[in-house]
Amino acid sequence: ATMAFGNATTNPTFGFLGTGAVTIAGSADGTDALILTLGDILITNGDLDLSGGDFNVTLDAGDIANVIKTGASAGDVVNISGTSVNAINGLTVAVTSSADAAVDASVGLSITWTESTDADTFTAVNIGNTATTNSATTALSIGTGWDSDINATTDLTIAIGGSNELTLTATALAPSTDSGQDLGTASSQFADLFLDGGNINLDNLTDIDIDNDLASSFTISEGTSNFLNIKTTATDAMEFGNATTNPTFGFLGTGAVTIAGSAENTNALVVT
Repeated sequence: ATMAFGNATTNPTFGFLGTGAVTIAGSADGTDALILTLGDILITNGDLDLSGGDFNVTLDAGDIANVIKTGASAGDVVNISGTSVNAINGLTVAVTSSADAAVDASVGLSITWTESTDADTFTAVNIGNTATTNSATTALSIGTGWDSDINATTDLTIAIGGSNELTLTATALAPSTDSGQDLGTASSQFADLFLDGGNINLDNLTDIDIDNDLASSFTISEGTSNFLNIKTTATDAMEFGNATTNPTFGFLGTGAVTIAGSAENTNALVVT
């Protein structure tokens, strides 16, 4: 059965005399109760509230689901809130590529910022504070298989408390400000340091303090050939060379080499 309103050129405006809501009783959940074959649904004032059931949107190839807010009042544009005793996802974005001849560049989430003349601030992704005591929380989790976990166009800068502290470029990892960071602390130390050639440059204000209470010696070597070995055992010995090769020593200055002994009639240089 079909019920038609209006005519071929003019459609009437419908009004309901009562003050209550208009109810369309469908047959069952998951079954369409109101079908619009062409045109749009326009709400000029008021809200669109869904209580129970699902909210499903299926778009044509050229259509986009837009949520636009241009009012001056503060507030969220879209707010998603979920509460459950079971595991849930607050928001899931799934992008599936279909094979074709072109190389397509897809983006899961695109964020742009257009500023005005005001001195505003903008945070693209804000992860708020949490006060969990019995939960295991992770602010950002990245799975396996990605070619790049994080990609920055020119440099990747990490800030603490609103101040830039560490900057990574294509050629260097450095403090954002000169002498701005230490590498490790007295209580949280790195293990081994591996360098592929190059120099270790220290400025003229740097003292070198090697505290090796647990090690027996500090050794400078090439392969298995030691050139300098400073022992911190009870003998406090300094050794040059190794069991098969001794280096040749040269002094860069033009003056004499002085060995200052402790007292007269006390050996200052001993050859055993």
